[in-house]
Amino acid sequence: MSESLTPPSSLRYRVAGPADVPRLLDLWTQHSGWGAITMTQWRSWYEEAPYGPAIVSVAEDEDGQVVGMNVMLPSRVCVDGHVVKAVRPSAPILHPSLRVGGASAARSPALALYLAGLATAAATGHAVTYMLPDSGWVPFISRAARALAGLPRHRITTGCLSLELATADGSSHPDRLLTEVSTTFDDELAGLWRAAVRQFPIRCAVERSPEWLAYKHRGDLRLKVRGPGGALAGFLAIGTRRAALTNAFSATPGDLPDVLRSAVAWLRRASHGAHPAVPAALTALDHGACGEACRAAGFREIDYRFGFMADTLDQDAVPLEALAPSAWYLASGD
Repeated sequence: MSESLTPPSSLRYRVAGPADVPRLLDLWTQHSGWGAITMTQWRSWYEEAPYGPAIVSVAEDEDGQVVGMNVMLPSRVCVDGHVVKAVRPSAPILHPSLRVGGASAARSPALALYLAGLATAAATGHAVTYMLPDSGWVPFISRAARALAGLPRHRITTGCLSLELATADGSSHPDRLLTEVSTTFDDELAGLWRAAVRQFPIRCAVERSPEWLAYKHRGDLRLKVRGPGGALAGFLAIGTRRAALTNAFSATPGDLPDVLRSAVAWLRRASHGAHPAVPAALTALDHGACGEACRAAGFREIDYRFGFMADTLDQDAVPLEALAPSAWYLASGD
């Protein structure tokens, strides 16, 4: 295949099938920048996901070569107490011949891939799309949306917080709480999430079901925080590869700062014991109730921005205004 630019008009966009997977793995390995992916990993991540296989859109050139792909992972979102089908698009993977600066944003193959997948998502009953892309995508999408319909209408960037474990204040650790490593995803966690939705209250969020938590955080360090009598007070997940607080929630908003303090104290102790999964510092998304709790627990703002986008795919089921960024409870692992 030539390395020269393939004009977007000459590309064909469609949803991938099983026969495409070897070519998708090759495109990923050679051009994603994320390293190699095996067939076993692909199946685990995208074919055996909790809510069914991912929707994968592909771009083919005139020679039938796959030169672009986008993965949309089915999930569930809780909106005003109702759980609806949703999709979370990932970043597109493009052959270098398609990555050319100066082209109109509205003619981008990346956006054509997104819209192809979104059409399938809407046709299969998914009511919401959301994503947490690199913040640079937000102005790009905003420019393209002037000429191209179907792009996310809620678009923001939000800040990032960080906490150095070595300098974290250990004196504020609440003695009444006990932090432990979590190895199970069960009805206890489901009950904690239901309590959080009621008590915060949480108007809009990725539904944190046990099966979703087990899938999303299978490689993370997971912690449960218990109160007096052993009652579950909070849950946290820490992505050790990214050194990020990928999830955190508690039964009530008042509990969350102390849940975080208890977890930080546990992490400090574990780091002194050379625990292999404990990073030296943690980052967290600074948004809404979770961001406020992180600040209360000692996290401080750093120079980084997250992007967040959301839209409805079914205005009757989920009105656009219900998905306003201010309504969302977010963590970086969402």
